[in-house]
Amino acid sequence: MRSITSAARGTRSAASRLVPTALATAVVATAACSDTTPTAVRPNMIAPDSASAMVIPFRCPDACTRIVYSHRTSAADVTPEIYVMGGDGSNKKKLADGDRPTWSADHVKIAFTKSTANNNYEIFSMNADGSGVTQLTFSPSQEIDPSWSPDRTKIAYASTKNGSYDIWVMLANGAMPFRLTTNDLAQETAPAWSPDGTRIAYVSAANGASRVLITDVTTKVTTPLYTGTFTKTSAPAWSPDGKRIAFQTDPTPTSCGIHIADVGGSGNVFDFTGPGYGTPCITPNWSPDGKKLAWEELVSGGGIMVMTANVDGTGGYNGLTFGAPFVDRWPVWGFR
Repeated sequence: MRSITSAARGTRSAASRLVPTALATAVVATAACSDTTPTAVRPNMIAPDSASAMVIPFRCPDACTRIVYSHRTSAADVTPEIYVMGGDGSNKKKLADGDRPTWSADHVKIAFTKSTANNNYEIFSMNADGSGVTQLTFSPSQEIDPSWSPDRTKIAYASTKNGSYDIWVMLANGAMPFRLTTNDLAQETAPAWSPDGTRIAYVSAANGASRVLITDVTTKVTTPLYTGTFTKTSAPAWSPDGKRIAFQTDPTPTSCGIHIADVGGSGNVFDFTGPGYGTPCITPNWSPDGKKLAWEELVSGGGIMVMTANVDGTGGYNGLTFGAPFVDRWPVWGFR
């Protein structure tokens, strides 16, 4: 197993990087990006309603990206709120009540989970500014963990409609749901759509163990991401180029619990050391350029912080939220 060099505590440079996106189909002139730039004329973005809606590479510092996440005032707070902030932790803003948010591929929509009046969790969507909140599922079962397809036409999610949690897929307006996984002996959650839209990675848990599986959306052929010694793997997140998946395990003497595996059965697994060995790091998510990870980290006093660092372990790491007593979870990175 190869190991990424441990990152020393410090402050990263916010130097610009070129985003390597294999799915990009056109390139337009590079320009600065800001909250005041109208979406219609922002650089390097395909029209949101196009069939291949995707952000195209451009040079942009962390402040030009943004992270959506779930915020609670303390561990006892039962009403999570969805916040957005710059990729450098700036300009924090509440968008709506809800939990487990995720961007659409063009970063103009957010899907999320919210508890309703009957204490069921349902899937909702809204615009990136928090407007247009729309309930998508209406069910006596539990619906959680939404994940947009790359073309923004579908949403994968986990549902207990058939008893145990399975992975389901519906149209982005909530119509025509269908069951993708059918293992009634396992709890299957946390779907993550591959960047090319052909596969979904997810967690399958049974008998005290969990593993990340990948299912072809069309053929339903399923393969494990990793067949090594880890018995509890979860929270899969595809790299933007679709070649790697970050996932979490229990912390080890050489890792905070996040690992990166090559997709395709090569067996290569990298340890992401994070800010300290033995400190739980969970729910990893890639920056749009594939060079950094965001994750949530348990801190003293019962809080949870959103952290970021370079994938290769260089440049130190940043805490973007405030720690105890606040609980900030489920970070997902996107563009402005």
